[in-house]
Amino acid sequence: MKFLRAVIAFAVTATLFVPMSPARADLIAPQTHSWGANGQASLGAGFSSPPHDPVQVIGGETYTKVATGVNYTVALDRDGRVWHWGKFFTHTAPGSVIIFTPQRFGELDNVVDIAAGESFGVALRSDGTVWTWGENDTGQLGLGTSSRRIAPTQVTSLPPITKVFASSKHAFAIDHGGRTWAWGRNTNGQLGDGTTITRWYPVAIIQGGITAIAAGEFHTVALAGGTAELFSWGRNISGELGDGTKTQRTRPVKVLGNLYGVTAIAAGGQHSLALLSSGHVMGWGSNASYQLNTWSVQESLSPRWMYELADVDAIAASTQSSFAIRNGRIYSLGNATYCMLGSCAITQQQMSPFLVPGLTGVQAISASPLGVFVLRDAAVSAGIVAERTDVRLNDSVLVTNNTAEERTFTVSGLPDGVKATVDPAVVPSKGDTKITLTGDSRTEGAVPIRVDASVEKDPDRTESLSLLLTLS
Repeated sequence: MKFLRAVIAFAVTATLFVPMSPARADLIAPQTHSWGANGQASLGAGFSSPPHDPVQVIGGETYTKVATGVNYTVALDRDGRVWHWGKFFTHTAPGSVIIFTPQRFGELDNVVDIAAGESFGVALRSDGTVWTWGENDTGQLGLGTSSRRIAPTQVTSLPPITKVFASSKHAFAIDHGGRTWAWGRNTNGQLGDGTTITRWYPVAIIQGGITAIAAGEFHTVALAGGTAELFSWGRNISGELGDGTKTQRTRPVKVLGNLYGVTAIAAGGQHSLALLSSGHVMGWGSNASYQLNTWSVQESLSPRWMYELADVDAIAASTQSSFAIRNGRIYSLGNATYCMLGSCAITQQQMSPFLVPGLTGVQAISASPLGVFVLRDAAVSAGIVAERTDVRLNDSVLVTNNTAEERTFTVSGLPDGVKATVDPAVVPSKGDTKITLTGDSRTEGAVPIRVDASVEKDPDRTESLSLLLTLS
């Protein structure tokens, strides 16, 4: 069941965020998984160390969108409520707290869109009002001050809005009339208003036509929906604007090339991506980590084909990495630092797309400089499901094989002194197995462990599940 290419996807750059591709409306049993550096517990897995492989976000909430920034993540559930985790500021000493697992945030309801930056969030309600909170040192909240907000505050200077976007310390919105608004940090012209002046209140930068924005930390790419043309502005040290130069632009310029039928865009640290209706991907800018899918590390000042990516359904970008969804699987390439490509087993830069193991039925993706989130449909992936994800020593958990075939179950990532018994190890379709954890470990706190359900002679079809083992 393929993800609609007409849905717009976004990505991130260094120290920033970019929103997740909107989830399908018909997802039956969505699951949220994440991987990466996990600074300040921003992956929502209940611990703060980098996981070896993708882990499932703790809690039973159903999210339709996840917006991830550096060390801070915001999610939107099916009921229009906002959740958050990671590093969040307070008005009392020491000035911030670490939220290890998702918590309901504020009293906002009827939220239809979210965005997140570096320790700040943005929410759009169904009535068109925009609300912001968090860090505000460069006016990223759009409130006309530099004061932090620990509760959502309405940006009253905006007209009714239809979409919101954010980066590290600035944000964008599109109103009902098609105008694009911007506010916050503007050191490299990334707001597109013709200046490099910090904007404490929203300013109108484009009068109409833009339907989507991919906000990098210092550069921006925008899609004009009616013509499917691309425009860009901001920093341009590696050709990330795609206009054939390395000249910084404080106003929008047209991206070069015959980009027919662009349906999705993404902005990395110094590179940019575009997904075409044909399922092919174009990339431009820096290729220092092979994130443009070519052996030459030479930068590209205009779009070029990423020849090993075809039949792609959605895209995302991180600082020096690129990601694609194809037939419900995740493919990654570029820089492997912080296990950003989906497995700590990959330690070298990847020019060819790497298939992230254990994840099927993936429908949406978002990426930040230090983490990646995907939304997968358990009903489509027909994977393995545990009765709960939190376990303790001398405890048992029931795991169901929801695939259509027999699977062999194994457990990995156990700390020294802990043993896992899987009974039975070979489980038929729709069957159950009991995993019991016993032993004595000097390790304290919470440790992620991994359950794999493999198919004989076809390891690429292994399904994986993350459990959180709490050690007292």
